[in-house]
Amino acid sequence: MYVKNQIRTLIPGLVHLVRENGTVKYLLKKDNKLYIEDYYKSNDKRCTPKQDLPIKIPGPEILKEPTNVDYIKLLDEIISFLKSYIELPCPSHYLILALWILHTYLIEKFNTTPILCFYGVKETGKSRAGEVLGELAFRCEILTSPTEATLFRSAEYFKTALVVDEVKLWGPEGNQAVARLINTRYKRGLKVSRVDMNKKGEDQIEYFDVFGPIVICTTETVPESLESRCITFVMQKNVEVGVEKLIDEEWANRLRNRLTIFRANYLDRDLPQTEHVARRRLNEIMTPLYQTLMVIAREREDELKKTLGDMEKAREEEEGSSFEAEMAEKIVEYQKDTGESIILTAEVVERLNKGKSQRDEVSMRLVGTRMKRLGFEKTRVADGKRGFKINADRLARLAGQFRIDL
Repeated sequence: MYVKNQIRTLIPGLVHLVRENGTVKYLLKKDNKLYIEDYYKSNDKRCTPKQDLPIKIPGPEILKEPTNVDYIKLLDEIISFLKSYIELPCPSHYLILALWILHTYLIEKFNTTPILCFYGVKETGKSRAGEVLGELAFRCEILTSPTEATLFRSAEYFKTALVVDEVKLWGPEGNQAVARLINTRYKRGLKVSRVDMNKKGEDQIEYFDVFGPIVICTTETVPESLESRCITFVMQKNVEVGVEKLIDEEWANRLRNRLTIFRANYLDRDLPQTEHVARRRLNEIMTPLYQTLMVIAREREDELKKTLGDMEKAREEEEGSSFEAEMAEKIVEYQKDTGESIILTAEVVERLNKGKSQRDEVSMRLVGTRMKRLGFEKTRVADGKRGFKINADRLARLAGQFRIDL
């Protein structure tokens, strides 16, 4: 029977790729033992993996790696590795990054993944953070000048973790393809579309499954619509010069090998179900990291919960300083002053603009749009002026959300 040769990198039961004698092969597991396979047969096809993926993969020495890994020590050593090369604004954040690295090795088991965003001015260690995470994360690729033509197919075919470094993402000059990829990447099942001009009719529209771990290193502020899906680290210039040393490639390789064993040991196991570790979107994106922790080092559960509690509090305080919070505060003030159940749009604008320069004043249109977003119903008063009904329950919920005294 004639057998066709085909490039196919991801196959059933794949633990990892492995480079042996200069050739990339499959690393598989059978009867609790790892073995290397040159090719994979599928019907009449003889499949081999892509040979030039820009990712870190183990060598044949992985077969000699002990399978009884001490995961508590592994977690501690990953944190030590991170501290050696990255200076983070908060010491507790190293645990978050270490768990993120570990969860990339079991990404098939999760339906969400937090977007990591390293934000700051130039020379504050953003790219360094992406480089260090790229050393340890599972099948991690660093993007510096991606094109739409290859980006979506690559994300779907190879399921790599991505580090997007210094790519202008937003605004009229931004890379819209990468921005769309980021918007849909955090949650399994979301797909990004692309028009293929070489096809006709409905076939022009292609949909790609791009779910997977991603890191953004940027000088741009993250759009409001994306903020809740991110864990943002505001980077500062390094105080400790020692973190700028060259990365120890042998150390990184030893850690990657142990992380690969971690993947092999848990790839065919169910992870424990966990309680909520936070509220709303933060709980959704952090549950994979929480599940990972409960598998390998549950004695650090309180430490993770405290860190996430601090993050949640910071997010609430940030929400409290937002434009919507300011609007809600003005509506509360108006109702206290007047007792009325309807507020004119012009009244909200007047109260918001009081004491502001002309440059900083808000428009009637913006206020009307944000009032609807806050959940207030439009109405007109007797003289035809536009306003909104003040729903007492809705206002109370907003006051609680933005920490406004009623």
